[in-house]
Amino acid sequence: MSAQNIYPIVMPKWGLSMTEGKVVKWAVAEGEKVEKNQELLEIETTKITNVYESTKSGVLRRQFAPLNEDIPIGSLLGVISDAGIDDSAIDAFIEDFLANYVPPAIDGEGGPSPIAVVEVDGRKISYMRANEDADAVPVLLIHGFGGDANNWVLNQEQLARARAVYALDLIGHGASSKDVGDGTINTIVDSVAGFLDALEIDQVHLVGHSLGAACAILLAERLAQRAASLTGIAPVGLSEEVNADFLAQYLTAERRRPVKAVLQMLVNNPDLVNSEMVEDFQKYKRLEGSTEAMSRIASSVMPDGKQQHDLRPVLFGLLCPRLIIWGAQDRIIDPSATDGMPETIHVEIVEGAGHLPQLEAADVVNALIERHIEQIG
Repeated sequence: MSAQNIYPIVMPKWGLSMTEGKVVKWAVAEGEKVEKNQELLEIETTKITNVYESTKSGVLRRQFAPLNEDIPIGSLLGVISDAGIDDSAIDAFIEDFLANYVPPAIDGEGGPSPIAVVEVDGRKISYMRANEDADAVPVLLIHGFGGDANNWVLNQEQLARARAVYALDLIGHGASSKDVGDGTINTIVDSVAGFLDALEIDQVHLVGHSLGAACAILLAERLAQRAASLTGIAPVGLSEEVNADFLAQYLTAERRRPVKAVLQMLVNNPDLVNSEMVEDFQKYKRLEGSTEAMSRIASSVMPDGKQQHDLRPVLFGLLCPRLIIWGAQDRIIDPSATDGMPETIHVEIVEGAGHLPQLEAADVVNALIERHIEQIG
């Protein structure tokens, strides 16, 4: 808090590779009262469009940044202050901020890449790492079907404040090898276990989403003593039903409009799906072997639009602390899959989020995961 109770709103850094963003629109007009955690504006990055929530209560005094222009992280977007502060004080605050702001250094086209590669059983596994030298038990983030490490763009850096956090591309996904073998979940789990071995990670907090959560559940069973905790976000394997239309359209969509429609099925707020997300999806579908890999996994794990595996007995039998998070408006797997959970498993339903609550409600999900992990160490 400044001495005059004037607070800057700055371009956030959502993810390791983010260097800039665009202000799409403001949800609050100049002169309006703002409450802490209230939605202030929408920001578009190359990965996602997301809502920026106010960190302070007060009055929005300035909308400083122009709309739809690339703005470096840390740049001034607006100003909030307590009521009753003179305009001259606001002007002086802005002048001082601009005089001391230093744009982030960018090496080439986006700075040093956070992506690394390790080989497991002859397959390349790509991953992103943060705070790798930290001493605390690390976190492994495992994305879902059709995703990649960028599904954690709003989570990895936040969770890495106190520990190393790794986000991998599962085999068949992202920049990892498109060789998925028989496409079974056990083959995918084998590769993730091999990834942990290759990086010599002995203890790990497992955080998985959808198919990745199913992998995390099986890993926690297999690794037993090495799994410090488990967080599953909308896990596959806790019910039979899955959105068969989504699977079918995911595998066949290629043109821009159907691709956008598929991606919008994953979220509660369709405006979060921006043009870059659509383009990234199209680029991935064009990679040799990608569609075949996804088809093989889908036919093995979710044949005929039904979930093949019942992982409830495995989840219920785990000894490590367990947290299940689900978006209340999930249209891919219904959150009723959490019905009948024993009291030993903590369940959180996140309102206003679809199948990707880690993106739609990142602050809420990050806080839940951090609290879950910090209780363990």
